[in-house]
Amino acid sequence: MRLLATGIVAALTAMSGAEASTTIITQWNFNGPSNTEVPGGPLSPLPSTGAGSAQLVGDAVAQFATGASNNGSSDPAGGPPPPNYGWNISGFPIFLTEGSGLNGVQFNVSTVGFEDISLSFDTRHSNSVSAWVEVRYTLDGVNFTNAGLDNDGQFSANQGDWWFNNRVVDFSGIPGVNNNPNFGVRVVTIFSPVPFIDFNFNVWGPNEAFAASDPNSPYGTGGFGGGGTLRFDMVTISGKTPGPSCGAGDVNCDGLVNGADIAIVLGSWGPCVDCAADLNGDGVVNGADIAIVLGNWG
Repeated sequence: MRLLATGIVAALTAMSGAEASTTIITQWNFNGPSNTEVPGGPLSPLPSTGAGSAQLVGDAVAQFATGASNNGSSDPAGGPPPPNYGWNISGFPIFLTEGSGLNGVQFNVSTVGFEDISLSFDTRHSNSVSAWVEVRYTLDGVNFTNAGLDNDGQFSANQGDWWFNNRVVDFSGIPGVNNNPNFGVRVVTIFSPVPFIDFNFNVWGPNEAFAASDPNSPYGTGGFGGGGTLRFDMVTISGKTPGPSCGAGDVNCDGLVNGADIAIVLGSWGPCVDCAADLNGDGVVNGADIAIVLGNWG
């Protein structure tokens, strides 16, 4: 019995070790020797890791500014630049009730060879820029949507002149994102999806107007192009490489159906949804799964 238990543990350990780990596909850290020497320049900065392209959306304009102001971004470069810069975006709508979802940034990254895609990014909101941003994605490189994303892909700020780090969007449940050469994401400013009272004590309903990031500031008074500024850093597209394709009964995908696979099935015995050992997919690991292993022995 002790030998059997040891074999089960060893088989399960080997199986878990074979699982795909998340890797960075493409990342932008916007760093450089100075704010005028960031590779690619402010219109289309180049990724620091991997391949892809970045561009402005709508009337947005850009320059590079420190990534270390106030609480700072998550960039491991740390302290004041050089080299730690962020992509500083302005040119957002000046007026409260015009231009929701039309301005921001876009990142294009092929996910060919990857699955379980995710996006993470840091954003610094100025006092007067929109408190709300929305992530949208494309499967064809042309049409963008937020359909199927948690919280509709929306993030909010509750203060200005502050970094909001490690914002994460999970695309693993979106059909078509995996293994897609045309995948891309946008981050745009939007009207507040919840009611709010602005700096001048006007009351606004959902999706009627921009709310300033700092509730004590009027919207749209700051920034070098109007509408305040958003500063991006550590924009990262990550994914997993698909696991090996296993033959029938080969639970651990080692190319053999043998005692190691029996051990995994026994170690997962009972109700087990989405388990590798549930070979017939009925939600239970039992004798039927053992039979599949035995029927494909060798």
